[in-house]
Amino acid sequence: MGIPRNLNIGPWTFGSDTVPLVGSNPVFLTSNSANTLTGNDRVTGTGDVANGQPEGALFTNARFAMSLGNDQLEATGANGADGASPGTPGTPGANGGAGLAGTAGTPGANGTKLPFPFAFFTPQAQLNGKPGGAGGAGLAGGNGADGTSGQAGQAGSNGATGLKLSNSTLDAGIDLWLFGNGDNDIIKGVGGNGGNGTAGGAGGSGGNGGVGGAGGAGGAGGNAAFVLFRVAPGGVGGAGGAGGAGGAAGNGGAGGDGGAGANGGIGIEIDSTSVITTGGGDDSIIGVGGMKGLGGAAGAGGLAGTAGAGGSGGAGGLGGRNDDWTLFNNSRAASGAAGVDGITGAAGSAGSSGMAGADGQQGLAILNNGTVRTGLGHDTVDGSQGGFDGTGKYYMGLGADTVKGFGNAYFEGGLGRDSLYLPGQSTDYTITQIGSNWTFVKAGMTLTAISFESVNYYV
Repeated sequence: MGIPRNLNIGPWTFGSDTVPLVGSNPVFLTSNSANTLTGNDRVTGTGDVANGQPEGALFTNARFAMSLGNDQLEATGANGADGASPGTPGTPGANGGAGLAGTAGTPGANGTKLPFPFAFFTPQAQLNGKPGGAGGAGLAGGNGADGTSGQAGQAGSNGATGLKLSNSTLDAGIDLWLFGNGDNDIIKGVGGNGGNGTAGGAGGSGGNGGVGGAGGAGGAGGNAAFVLFRVAPGGVGGAGGAGGAGGAAGNGGAGGDGGAGANGGIGIEIDSTSVITTGGGDDSIIGVGGMKGLGGAAGAGGLAGTAGAGGSGGAGGLGGRNDDWTLFNNSRAASGAAGVDGITGAAGSAGSSGMAGADGQQGLAILNNGTVRTGLGHDTVDGSQGGFDGTGKYYMGLGADTVKGFGNAYFEGGLGRDSLYLPGQSTDYTITQIGSNWTFVKAGMTLTAISFESVNYYV
């Protein structure tokens, strides 16, 4: 027996020599090779996107063999990248401008009288003070602009396959992975985790409505002319102008949707022309699907702007002084009515929140479109962390073998007391049983187990 050694796949080095594990050149790690791995050897691989190989171990048109000793092959796919950046927030809406104030009313003209000695004979209309002019109405404030919507977050990228076989062949186009003769070997593929989505951008807040302009003050009434033994009224004050309406508030922009989380990578992927054979010993084939990426948080909707207040109504003009032939002559005509205050602008609406990004899915544990033969010994195929899929077949051979997990798959238990472990409970499945042959159907997936003596369930 040789000294146990490790082979690190990616950057694919073996000792001081470069080993072409990717490509058309076969790699033999056997007791017959010049650089032997004849002890308890461990081969590991980790995907590296930057170096162009996201898979932990990728074999194309290659033969890879290990023998003698309890050997391990473990390959881990590269994790998917998170979304590059969160969604850009929306732009706040511009505020509305304030309304212009109304112009003040023109004061009424004072009454006049004829020159002495004809003052007593002045016409009444000439003696009376003239009414003040009404104040002008204030102009409405400008409306606030709506905020713009936040942009959607970015999606994560999918995790990579851990261990992938593509058209790797041994004789007549059939691929063989031969692990040991009576040794306890482990093949394990771990999919890379899916990248997380980023958060959606918040919506922009709505602009504030402009304040309405104040109404103009009414003009003062003119004073009556004073003539002895005559009575004349002062002019009535002008009405104040109405205040301008406040501007409407702008609506908040909608929040952006969160970016979608990506799917986890496949643990072990076997194409239709590939075969995994473990030979003798208590061997294990373990697939672990990459964890799902989480969807990004929803962007919050923008706040509505504040409605503009209405402008104040203008004050009524002061009434003119009357000529009431009293000693003090201090009474006045009625003042003008105050203008009506402007109404407050219409309220805006807050923007709706975006949708949270959908989470990705956990990667499949094992996608088998080829053939798996576990040979002699008490062997295990474990797809409990992600499940099975594919059109290929599993031949468990001799020995008390164990299968764990569910999905689209076909297993032949062969000789020995074989056990199947399924997630959940029996009532989760539609089950057909003929002797030791079983079919389990759930959620559109079918697992067929031929010659399995024991069926169990786990949480």
